[in-house]
Amino acid sequence: MAFAEVLESIYASGPDRQRWGVSLKLISRHCGARSGLLLIREKDSGRLDFWAEHGLGSGYQRPFIQHYRHGDLRLDDLIRHPVGVVRTDSMLPDYAAYVRSPAYRNLYRELGTEHALGGFVHEEGSRSFAIRVFRSCADGHFAAGDVSRFRQLAPHMGRAVALTRRLLRA
Repeated sequence: MAFAEVLESIYASGPDRQRWGVSLKLISRHCGARSGLLLIREKDSGRLDFWAEHGLGSGYQRPFIQHYRHGDLRLDDLIRHPVGVVRTDSMLPDYAAYVRSPAYRNLYRELGTEHALGGFVHEEGSRSFAIRVFRSCADGHFAAGDVSRFRQLAPHMGRAVALTRRLLRA
């Protein structure tokens, strides 16, 4: 996947959720992942909005949010990081606890999203925007090259979200 092609798709997405779904597909492929999502977090309430996704399916959002409310170690750790910081699940402070967590056993394994790579790419007012991509346990951890490719894209993803004012009001 050519870096320029991924960038072109990101900047062309605008406020269109379907176009962001296509961009997430390209971002995922570029980073060696199978699925991805654009997540909006309301900082004051902690509410999450799955604004766009690729490869996760309709059965993902509700149980994900339920596990998040019950202490999803993976997302809680991501939220504590400032905008621009990229991490993978292997960077969790207590990875062994994550692997033993109900979310890992009951949700991520079933959906093939055990390994996540991502970070918050933009902040505006009381909202933070994160891009996350996922791999299954069978695919293994994200390698250093995958993390590097995501880091290369992160500023562009942030700028594309910042340029999209209607997305920010959605």
